[in-house]
Amino acid sequence: MLKLNHFIYLFTYLLTYYLLTYVLTYLVRQVSTYLLTYLLMCQVLDDWRYIAMVIDRLQLYVFLAVTSSFREAATIRRHLLWPCFKPDQRPRINRMLLLSNHDSHLLWFQVS
Repeated sequence: MLKLNHFIYLFTYLLTYYLLTYVLTYLVRQVSTYLLTYLLMCQVLDDWRYIAMVIDRLQLYVFLAVTSSFREAATIRRHLLWPCFKPDQRPRINRMLLLSNHDSHLLWFQVS
């Protein structure tokens, strides 16, 4: 009778140990799988943020190139057209070009 009680006690102990180890290994696998997918998603998000930053900088460089090229074109136009005018027209044209380069909203009145 005593041996049977020891056997039952041992059997329940081993069964409990086996079930606990199985459940714990399952939980550890689930947590590790979740962490791996989370890290992968973080890496993908960082890659997309980097791509967005590169595209943003390219757009900035294109914007700066276009706006500075318009300003340089206006300056070159002024220097190239300056010799074409007669000496008596040069001050009037100079005022018009200065207004067109800096204050384009003021061109509604005649510059004399």
